[in-house]
Amino acid sequence: MSEDLIVRHCAPTLAGIKTGNLFSCEFGSKEEMIESVRCFNRRFRSKGLRFIPMRYNGKKALLYFYRDDGA
Repeated sequence: MSEDLIVRHCAPTLAGIKTGNLFSCEFGSKEEMIESVRCFNRRFRSKGLRFIPMRYNGKKALLYFYRDDGA
């Protein structure tokens, strides 16, 4: 998952305008999706940003990105 894709789909949440965004993203495999989400969550935990994979079907994942104010 590229940072460009995150900015394009999640700009309102990053800017604090929305509490979260739901969007789909393509991955090569389920394992790649899981590792990408884990890496992002570890990297940005201190900023209060999180991804949660909601569904994986074939090569597409439905991801929920949100600002966790409890962090």
